[in-house]
Amino acid sequence: MILAQVFLALVMATNLAVVAALDRRDATADRRRHDDLENLRRAADTDGLTGLANRRRLDRDPTTAGQSWGVRGEPLSLLIPDVDEFKSYNDRFGHPAGDRVLVVVAAAIRSTLRTPTDLPARYGGEEFVVLLPHTGLADASRVEARIRHAVGALAVSHDRAARGTLSMSVGVASARPDDRRADHSRLPTEADAALHAAKRAGRNRVECA
Repeated sequence: MILAQVFLALVMATNLAVVAALDRRDATADRRRHDDLENLRRAADTDGLTGLANRRRLDRDPTTAGQSWGVRGEPLSLLIPDVDEFKSYNDRFGHPAGDRVLVVVAAAIRSTLRTPTDLPARYGGEEFVVLLPHTGLADASRVEARIRHAVGALAVSHDRAARGTLSMSVGVASARPDDRRADHSRLPTEADAALHAAKRAGRNRVECA
């Protein structure tokens, strides 16, 4: 009788250990699946060349920023920095060199941002976008000045550029909820128009919408 009880206790203890091990294995598998999904999400939202957010991420985030803009009554600004004469740089030095330039320009842009909510992204080709929640036009203008200074400080030789080195033009647009005419959804269009005005005015400059 005693042996039977001991045997039964051993069987129960073994079963409990097996169940605990299976639970731990399932929990580990769940964590791995979660980590894998998170890694896939980050990869889908990241530009493979520069490591910045990509257009997919940017197209999603303005909606969230716009909701904050309307609910909290905070300003929202958008910058579109664009590398000047980039096509001629690619033609002169080749696409691998152009890719290297985009990488260092992206790093320069990222280095100028001071707030965790600021979102730098590569929108396509040599065009970047910086989304600045909680930022009015005056502060956005200071950010764009830091960006152009940082890119200029790279001193990347570009003999087809007017100054002989790589530069950027930037379009800036900003909206405040207390302005009844303001509409945050128009910021990309307005910043793009400002960028084209900066290009027409001679490049290596900023224009505000």
